[in-house]
Amino acid sequence: MKYLCSLVVRAFRGIAPLLLLGCAICTAGMAPKSLPTRTPDRSPKSVLLLSSIQLATTGYRESIHTALQEGSPYSIEVYDEYTGLDKYSGEAYELSLLRLYNEKYSGTRVDLILVLAPTALEFVVSRNFLPGVPVVTCYVPQRLVDQARTNRPEITGAIHPQNGPMTLDLMLALYPRTRQVHIVLGASEYERRQSEYASKVLLPRARGAVLDFMNDLSLEQMEARLKALKQDELVLFGMLDLDAAGQHFTTNAPLERLSAASSRPVFGLNTVDLGDGIMGGVLISADQTARASAEVARLVLEGQKASAIPLRLNIGAAPMFDWRQLKRWGLPEHALPPGSIIQFRDLSPWETHWKAISAGVSLFVLESLLVAALMIQLRRRKYIQRDLEDAKVRYQTFADFTHDWEYWQRPDGSFDYISPSCVQVCGYPPEALVEHPETFMRIVFEQDRPAWLAHQEEALRGSRTPSIEFRINTQKGEPRWVEQTNNPIRLTNSGSLGTRGSIRDITGRKLAEAALRESEQRMQLATDSAQLAVWDWDLQAGTMIWDDRMFELYGKTRLEINGTVQDWKDGLHPEDLERALTECEAAIKGEAPFDIEFRVRHRDGTVLWIKANATVLRDLEGNPVRMVGVNRDITDVHLAEEEKAKLQAQLQQSQKMESLGTLAGGVAHDMNNVLGAILGLASAHIGSQPSDSPLHEALGTICKASERGGKMVKSLLSFARQSPVEERQLDLNAILRDQVSLLNRTTLAMIHLQLDLEAGLRPILGDASALTHAFMNLCVNAVDAMPENGTLTLRTRNVGTDWIEVVVEDTGTGMPKEILKKALDPFFTTKGVGKGTGLGLPMVYTTVKAHQGQLEIQSEQGHGTRVMMRFPACAVEAETIEHSDPMEVSVPPKALKVLLVDDDELIQISTQMLLEVLGHTVNASQSGEEALAMLEEGFEPDLAILDMNMPGLGGTGTLPRLRVLRPAMPVLLATGRTDETALTLASAHTGVTLFPKPFGLRELRRHLETLGLG
Repeated sequence: MKYLCSLVVRAFRGIAPLLLLGCAICTAGMAPKSLPTRTPDRSPKSVLLLSSIQLATTGYRESIHTALQEGSPYSIEVYDEYTGLDKYSGEAYELSLLRLYNEKYSGTRVDLILVLAPTALEFVVSRNFLPGVPVVTCYVPQRLVDQARTNRPEITGAIHPQNGPMTLDLMLALYPRTRQVHIVLGASEYERRQSEYASKVLLPRARGAVLDFMNDLSLEQMEARLKALKQDELVLFGMLDLDAAGQHFTTNAPLERLSAASSRPVFGLNTVDLGDGIMGGVLISADQTARASAEVARLVLEGQKASAIPLRLNIGAAPMFDWRQLKRWGLPEHALPPGSIIQFRDLSPWETHWKAISAGVSLFVLESLLVAALMIQLRRRKYIQRDLEDAKVRYQTFADFTHDWEYWQRPDGSFDYISPSCVQVCGYPPEALVEHPETFMRIVFEQDRPAWLAHQEEALRGSRTPSIEFRINTQKGEPRWVEQTNNPIRLTNSGSLGTRGSIRDITGRKLAEAALRESEQRMQLATDSAQLAVWDWDLQAGTMIWDDRMFELYGKTRLEINGTVQDWKDGLHPEDLERALTECEAAIKGEAPFDIEFRVRHRDGTVLWIKANATVLRDLEGNPVRMVGVNRDITDVHLAEEEKAKLQAQLQQSQKMESLGTLAGGVAHDMNNVLGAILGLASAHIGSQPSDSPLHEALGTICKASERGGKMVKSLLSFARQSPVEERQLDLNAILRDQVSLLNRTTLAMIHLQLDLEAGLRPILGDASALTHAFMNLCVNAVDAMPENGTLTLRTRNVGTDWIEVVVEDTGTGMPKEILKKALDPFFTTKGVGKGTGLGLPMVYTTVKAHQGQLEIQSEQGHGTRVMMRFPACAVEAETIEHSDPMEVSVPPKALKVLLVDDDELIQISTQMLLEVLGHTVNASQSGEEALAMLEEGFEPDLAILDMNMPGLGGTGTLPRLRVLRPAMPVLLATGRTDETALTLASAHTGVTLFPKPFGLRELRRHLETLGLG
């Protein structure tokens, strides 16, 4: 030993000047560090690295491993676990994962949990994993860390800045004309939650641009959308672990495909994406963030409390760009923000090879140092070899008595030692594997071999790797599950000397896990198929466990509840809370089973109906211990029952309205006949009286009264919806004036009326009866809304060149928003039973739409209602009705023989008198059968007046037969109700003209003139 020391001293004296120079260069500019105030704990440490997003955290995990080991004064064992929570979720999966980790680390000391990504932190906190072990976070937003600290105070970590809004600001600054930003995020639960949060923080920064989240698209659909982007669109890549088609991605290949397909620049959020297709952004550096978290972890491992270490904020973000993408999209570097970092720039030969050139200059000095170092190394190697042999002997002595398969493997793959217990694991004796090392690879399942080979190569290179599980075939061909761990053999200042490995048979554990998973899957399948939510209430502890379906029903997340029965109470509808608690207490006492329906309030404000059943579990003494139950959403059943009741009420109301319409039609028919007789007789005799005589004046009054009565009957038919749409040009000002005249005689005693009708209002094409009905409905509603007094305003306006506007406005009670939303729903009414049908406004809306119009209702509670209707205007003036003097009687060019067919005696008398006044002869019959018999006997009339509504064949059955007997004879089809039947009948036969009742001498003469007979 003394000789070795003297040799080292002599060798060092020769190179001391060069070593001093190198040390001076290496340490130049380094400031001295302050001495620690406390002596850190130097014992070996163990860290459990728990990550939950495989693709996004790859760079973080590598940097954390490196940062934890660099310069550490003590050994750190890192157990690296990937939870899979970015792809799989649910109560069953998390409980299985918790049992696996608890079993795996039950005998292992864990000094620190380092969680990587939000779902990993949520798992540790919600499942109370390894309670008491401090937690350090990485790649977790500050808001989630603050929430987690309320349930687990010993948490700290490094927080990267919220770079999403910063990147969006950068994008819009570089491309200010952007109108839409497409955000790439996948379809996994975590990615969808990221979309919800991103929409909240990005929308205020969007400057009017539309944000398009692409969670519901497959990768191929995303490519197609990005190919068709316009010049005012951009792309922001978040992450893509799972697309909507169910494809999982473990590399950045989707980003490369999307970037290649995109017709516009793609921006990103992480440095790991730079180089794979993004142009840039305010990127989070995985290396800087991971190293900051590792530094915090080192402080905790040295004995500091995690709760006393402040969070390290705003770590590792800077504007960074890919030089190649800048060239692709033609974005000049001077447009980038100051301090931007540009990567992947094409370098000049000097920039590319300056290290080699510098190395050549220093080569001579290094060679001198190398010769001296080799001399020392050769001497040290002998001592290392001797220590290695001693270590092998000690290891073999220990391994010979273990149940696990222990081995010592060289870097070339050969074995120095294999323990005898390998026979119990794989069936092969140790010497068989020593002589034929390739046997080790052959017994590994072919499906597991690639992962196992990668693990082996990394371990033999001297890297510390986590354990790996895989399957093997024993010598007898039996499959078994094994777990392999490798510890690299590395002596001080030397390269890798291989690895010490240990293989344990875990077949029993795997079978148990598989059985458990199958049982849980069956249970989950049963509850899912029945849409059941399961809960378990520990009555003694007061805690309650929910499955995923329960969280869906109540709209909660695991971080938002405390796991107590109060969470269940808080979600109940206030009106059902007391009843539910009473039923629950009765079930616990054993007085009645827990079988109840109640309502819960979802966080989005919706109310759900729940059917709940539960069983109370008791101990041997009969005391209640737990209450296990299931909830089922029966909202659809309740809604269906409510809808059924609503439809039944609507059906009854519809039948009532149909009966009213039938009654109105019958009354109108009889009234038309009475008014027709009065009008006919009065108009027949008025011409025979002097114009200044009292009788002439009286007969004129009778004619006017009859005409007004006819209009009232027509209005009654319109109200009963018995008349179809008859389109003609209309003056809406005239229609509104008629409505006002009618209202003045009925309902407006306490109402002040204002007419604001524009002169020169353009006509519209429409049905006067339907519009009269619609306007009357609106006026009646307005009057009902002003029970004491108020003002009703009717207003018309020409709007532009193509529209006219009609406004009905009142100063009544108005409608609240919830009533206004339902105002146009059929059968919806706020009036009492028997006072409203709920069809008024829907009929108005239907009438306006039938006229190609638009309707808008504005109302506010306490401030009246305004109904605005717009109709397309006609290009020509409205028709005017010529009112001729009923006394004028012209002499016909010839006397006509008229066949009059009507069952009403009054109509027969009055019509016959009118025809005779005009100089015609009349043959009357009281039925269609009698009229047909007259024609068959040879009667040849010049004209037939046929009533639609008669007993027997009636007008409908008589007209076709009449047309067969007299094909060319003109026919006036008389009816008081111009309905669809009358219109169809008239249009189906030539020479038939509708003749509306009631009619007088003027109307009869005009119709004869129209037929060329007057």
